[in-house]
Amino acid sequence: MTRNDLVPLPVKLKLRKNILAAVCFEHRVSLDELLGRGRTADLTDARKDAAHRLHKAGFSKKRIAQILRRDHSTVFYYFDQKLIDAKRDWTRNYRMLGMLPPEVAAIVQREAIGRGVMPYEVIVDWVIDRAGALAMQVAA
Repeated sequence: MTRNDLVPLPVKLKLRKNILAAVCFEHRVSLDELLGRGRTADLTDARKDAAHRLHKAGFSKKRIAQILRRDHSTVFYYFDQKLIDAKRDWTRNYRMLGMLPPEVAAIVQREAIGRGVMPYEVIVDWVIDRAGALAMQVAA
């Protein structure tokens, strides 16, 4: 018997509805939007918030996926900060590389591979070095 089995079904149903209503109100989205197919950042944030609240209330991650009408892997992702950070880093890298001329982007990628770091770290280092050199010229 799990702790979820100890809570009567009508209480859990009311709890679920209250949590979803609170999330919708606080994030200013409708229930249809929350449970729908939209993928905007505000909807994703609302779904993550709902998932965390439902989990804290005792719902399993698989049950949360059913409630939010999402694949269970999506809901598991909401709870894995390492995956969230990795996706953010990947997005940051390719956004920055996309702003550079192709020949410069290729150099940055080679340097990043050589150092074993992310491309944005190479760009940041180069900007800091260049800014330091300019500051020394101005000071002289």
